[in-house]
Amino acid sequence: MKIKGILPIIFSLAFLSLSAVPFFASPYPSEKREAPVQQSFLSSSGLKSETEGEETVTVRREYTDYFATIVTFQLLVPQSQQALAEETCERAEAAIAAIESAVSVSLPESEIARFNDQLSPGESMQISAETYALLSLAKDLYARTEGAYDPSVAPLVDLWGFSPRFYTDEYIPCEPYDRQDYRNELPQERYIEAFQTLAAFDEVSVHAENGIYSVTKPKTTVTVDGREYAVKLDLGGIAKGYACDVAAGIFAEYGFVNGNISVGDSSVYLLRNSLSADGKFTVKVQNPRAEESGLNGDTIVDLRAKECGLSTSGDYEKYYVTHNIRYCHIISAETGKPIDTDICTACIVGGRAAENDALTTAVCVMGKERAIEFITEELKDKQAFFVWENAQTGKYEIIANCEKSEITLNTAANGFVLCGYMQDGTFVYEPSSAFDPLQLVIGAVIAVAVVAVVVGLGYRNHVLKRNQTSTKE
Repeated sequence: MKIKGILPIIFSLAFLSLSAVPFFASPYPSEKREAPVQQSFLSSSGLKSETEGEETVTVRREYTDYFATIVTFQLLVPQSQQALAEETCERAEAAIAAIESAVSVSLPESEIARFNDQLSPGESMQISAETYALLSLAKDLYARTEGAYDPSVAPLVDLWGFSPRFYTDEYIPCEPYDRQDYRNELPQERYIEAFQTLAAFDEVSVHAENGIYSVTKPKTTVTVDGREYAVKLDLGGIAKGYACDVAAGIFAEYGFVNGNISVGDSSVYLLRNSLSADGKFTVKVQNPRAEESGLNGDTIVDLRAKECGLSTSGDYEKYYVTHNIRYCHIISAETGKPIDTDICTACIVGGRAAENDALTTAVCVMGKERAIEFITEELKDKQAFFVWENAQTGKYEIIANCEKSEITLNTAANGFVLCGYMQDGTFVYEPSSAFDPLQLVIGAVIAVAVVAVVVGLGYRNHVLKRNQTSTKE
């Protein structure tokens, strides 16, 4: 199973003391459940708890069997609760396994896979409460973002070579639209146009009655070269965040409040950090162009957060470059193609991780102007920012919906400039310049020095010439 090597979010984590007050009873209270990242708690082992008077230990579990990525649980608990914490991790793992079994497009018997490959257009099928919750949330976020988040772009994702089957060593072209060298040979336009009509998530309907849940597949189909294609879904854009939320709820039920959950590094839920006086973690967000741009700095900004979900999305996670154009896994239903908005990453902190997963994807799809309006008007209860590449100045502009003081820019990340932020409740945007202020100052100093030298030499020559004239006379 392929594991992503990108680390979109890096945490500075450590603990001083324990808190016994749960903050989060359940990610989705209406449902009944059965009873980014370098992270290290090693330095906290053996510390005395200020509130309990006993040693604390780190319980860490890492799994590589879910969502084709790394799932990590880290808890700091009183030593007397170590066994219970380990049992709780097992329960959280089981919950995540159930989520993947329900919605993974890679598992043939999952409910979403059966919806995609076995359910006929216009037909309905019964689904679990888990799948119903995810589909309902996806419907809400689709409407909230006006279609910028759309899980029914799945056929387009596959067309462009970004579905899971392309990330195995056994990839063999099997669909009529497949290309042997799919990273250098682009899809045919007729397939792009056809599959755009299948982006019809508004036509997918979900139902709940007397504890029975179901989903109905749209009647919309399209035929290309005599083969009929129907609507398909991929909930990968929110399932990892949902898994974080569910695990956080399980840990809270048992009173474990210090630690964090990471699913693929880009989907995270933070509990509390007992080493910090305010209980917050320092979150370091990865430089989306660190690998190829030559710009210094592995991270671009530092944030402070606790007791919330956070997510990142960007065009650097899965992509290929052909004919000097970057094609990434984030597909716009409006164009039928990978995004070309020049937004290279988005990060949202606060509330549910599942919601943030979908919203970061949507921000990348929206484009600069629409994204500014969305994060400043619709996400006032969250901390959000995105990075937009300004082709005219060559700078990467960081545009946020929070005060300047809430984002610490990594000075080593050359080329990144904080250009958008809130000031006294009003959004302020200061476009980047082709030159850094420091460069302008240095240039001005050099210019003044050159002028001074020229003037000095001119004056010296004038004096010498005058003295020579006086001598002759």
